[in-house]
Amino acid sequence: MTLRASPRSCASSRPCSRRGLPASAHALAVHCVFALLLGGVRCALAADPPFPGPTAPLELAEADRRARAGEMVEARRIYERLAAGSDPAVAAEATKRRPRVERALDAWGRLAKAFGRLRVAQTELPPADGDDLLAQLLGPSSHPGSVVDALRYDEGHDALAAIDVSESLKPADLRTALRLARATLLYRALAPPGAFPVRAELVLQAERLVQQAIASADAAWRDAIAARLSSAEFEGLPPALWEEMLRRAPHPARGDPGTYEEEYDVPYNGSGARYHLFVPACYRPSRPRPLLVALHYTAGEGKSMLNWWRSLGGDQTYIIVAPTATAYRTQGWAKTELERSCIVSAIEHVRARWAVDPDRIYLTGYSMGGHASWDLGIEFADRWAGVLPMAGAPFDIGEGRLQNLLKLPVFTYFGAKDTEGSRGGITGLNEEATRTLQKQGTDLTVVEDHARGHMLELTREHALAFYAWMDARRRVVYPKLFRSVYPAFPARRAYWIDPIPEPGKPAGLDPLKPPPPGVFVRVEIKPGNKVQVYADRMGDFDCYVGGPDLDLVLPVRLSLNGSLVFEGPRPRDLRFLLSTVARTHDAGWLFWNRVKVRAGKGE
Repeated sequence: MTLRASPRSCASSRPCSRRGLPASAHALAVHCVFALLLGGVRCALAADPPFPGPTAPLELAEADRRARAGEMVEARRIYERLAAGSDPAVAAEATKRRPRVERALDAWGRLAKAFGRLRVAQTELPPADGDDLLAQLLGPSSHPGSVVDALRYDEGHDALAAIDVSESLKPADLRTALRLARATLLYRALAPPGAFPVRAELVLQAERLVQQAIASADAAWRDAIAARLSSAEFEGLPPALWEEMLRRAPHPARGDPGTYEEEYDVPYNGSGARYHLFVPACYRPSRPRPLLVALHYTAGEGKSMLNWWRSLGGDQTYIIVAPTATAYRTQGWAKTELERSCIVSAIEHVRARWAVDPDRIYLTGYSMGGHASWDLGIEFADRWAGVLPMAGAPFDIGEGRLQNLLKLPVFTYFGAKDTEGSRGGITGLNEEATRTLQKQGTDLTVVEDHARGHMLELTREHALAFYAWMDARRRVVYPKLFRSVYPAFPARRAYWIDPIPEPGKPAGLDPLKPPPPGVFVRVEIKPGNKVQVYADRMGDFDCYVGGPDLDLVLPVRLSLNGSLVFEGPRPRDLRFLLSTVARTHDAGWLFWNRVKVRAGKGE
């Protein structure tokens, strides 16, 4: 077993078909054994572990996860123990990371003491300027940045429960004070230097209106709110603060922690589908959690995949959803629209009921689920924070579609002896993909088990390594350069580019057959507010504008295949931003405007 960055050749050991269908009785037996493992039987750790790494770095990662989950006291305890340990490198790293947790805990302590000093008793807090309130709460010696860290971890629900309110302080008054302090701190953190000071109450009022706008299904009402927020009353609020309000808006649903089996509708499939779901105990609607999408092997089901991930332990702060395939469940992954929509619809169903961090959605699967992970990663590259196929193969190498993974992190785990099939089987296809992805600069991690074929070893140590890899990665929303190859229909959004479907195309779609590749697009953001689009066989499209690399105060220049098709202003439009978030339910995909390209001309 080797963790490597370059491909290696290996010998044949086990037959497996190109689409995940066992090619012999022996292969079928292997799938049956793996089904038992996914039912809850734990694999033993071999003498040559597939994921090298001592316990201390895993504990360091565990402390980081607890800090991100808001469990500051437990994170500090682990950091302190590691800092006093015998490994100098780990001790130095723990000592380096501990102060941030200390600052967050100290910030909460200051807030608690300040609340006690206010003694608001039976009266509501009087209107106060944000800076004055901050001075009352925290005192001149506090560090605002540390309080922002604390408030980002938790909006105060846990902290309020721990504050002593015996001195006639009402919880409602404490919450009001906390909200005002949070509004002031966020404004201070996000406003540009020299920005005009605003009252904390104005920030809170804007935040409430933003939440109402994205929660409303009434477009006219949403536009009316956007018009008010765009008025002179709120002109002092910077764009970064509007974006932060959208990211922090509470989820409208109130799903609870637990384990669920849910049914949902799938396009092209009248009978629907189902998934199994785990929601961790730390979940609450005000704190979106990362989502892991786990796809099962041939003839498997979502329940066994979910049970397997939970039996491995590891990070219990992730929501895990495991859909059951509706088509080709016993035949392998066929890359059809029915299969793809089954997975995408399951994710949307979960996101409508539980608060999911849109920038932390990860995709994994074993065998057929590994094939699907490669396919869906390529097909919807801008939706994931990372893909982790296990014993799966990318069958799109010859079509050039690995270009889609330029900005998507990939962690592939496969056996060196899984060579049955064309092009060297799963092993050969992974090694081909490795060379291509490394050459184009993809964030790639390759783990090849030289002792095994299709039956990989999977233990708690593997799960911890997977979670540590995921914790270090977030979705790329605003790439300066990306390339994408996708079908002519159905049209796929690719980062900045959203193709407009041609009339009449849906009538020709067969959801049980893979759609033919049709469109290539390459987009690059250049200095001078230039957006360069190179496309082949693409019709009309929208090009969204926003992100850190475009200055929307200046004119935007859009060229298509070397010809300038648009030059002009595309100012920030709060109505467009709110309507986009309401339509996509994605508070991480934030664009302020767009250029519409119709018949080769921008407008």
